[in-house]
Amino acid sequence: MTKILVIEDERAIRSNLLKLLSAEGFETIGADSGYSGVQLAQQELPDLIICDILMPGLDGYGVLKALHQDSATATIPFIFLTAKADRSDLRQGMSLGADDYLTKPFSRAEVLEAIAVRLQKQRLQTQRHTLELKKTEALMSYLIRYDRLTNLPNRFLLQERFNELLTQVKADSQRLPILCLSLEPLNHLNNTLGPANGDLLTQAVAERLTSCVRKGDTIAQVGTEQFALLLASIHENEQVVKIAQTLLSAFSSPFHLGIHEILLTARIGIAWFGRDGRDLDTLIKHASAAMEDAKQPGKTPYQFYISSIGAKSQEALLLEQEMRQALERGEFQLYYQPKVNLLPQFVL
Repeated sequence: MTKILVIEDERAIRSNLLKLLSAEGFETIGADSGYSGVQLAQQELPDLIICDILMPGLDGYGVLKALHQDSATATIPFIFLTAKADRSDLRQGMSLGADDYLTKPFSRAEVLEAIAVRLQKQRLQTQRHTLELKKTEALMSYLIRYDRLTNLPNRFLLQERFNELLTQVKADSQRLPILCLSLEPLNHLNNTLGPANGDLLTQAVAERLTSCVRKGDTIAQVGTEQFALLLASIHENEQVVKIAQTLLSAFSSPFHLGIHEILLTARIGIAWFGRDGRDLDTLIKHASAAMEDAKQPGKTPYQFYISSIGAKSQEALLLEQEMRQALERGEFQLYYQPKVNLLPQFVL
């Protein structure tokens, strides 16, 4: 039921207005002063306010100013009711933010028409605001879940999809594979070709990847030249191998970008939920380690993660850290080992 607050210091006018509005099916509230009107408006948050201007203490203009300073009451439709009909008074009321102005004496039809127009306008504004809010929420939801350039899911959405699949895996005691795909030298080419052509290449890569993904699977961009693939309804190594081979085959043909023919080298690492980790970060880390192992000479371009790969990655990381620290501390020593030709016996 629509709630209307009437602020009027003259008891007879206030009573008549309240009776008229109640008879029309409105829920009514009455206030006999500006101060009590402001308090009631803040407490009850009515759908519309009818307020007299000439009141002792806080007049109608003061009421409107006070309500506009409160975000909860600032947008409530406000109709002035007064015996003053001077144009300057009308302009003053409208400049303060009043929605309409009724001059005493007024008829029943005038009051009801003014109320109907204001409520309809408020409904339209609310609908428009709600629609804009939904559009903004949808845009924000998209921006936090997808890469704007490729329209591929990002790490956040990948985590959501992983959590959804995890409930099914735990219920059915099934395995869940994660694939990490590296495309080299994608990052270098983006820098070499320039921003525009680099973006076109990245978008072409995303399109090719999307064409390889089945319904229910998720391909996400987790790095400049690295992607993660979450496979649903895949439980055997042989099935994963087929998908890995499909991905490798898809990138065996070059990309054509203007005068450039670009061939990317794909390498894939694979990790299983449960055996290789129980959270997404660990699985991606292990699949990435297997992917790096696949880059070694003589290796198959796709590799399943095994513990020895992880140990090797940890050793390489530790060695890199130690070398960097030794360089900063000046702990390297340079030794010269001469080569000697024994026949002529001279130093090369």
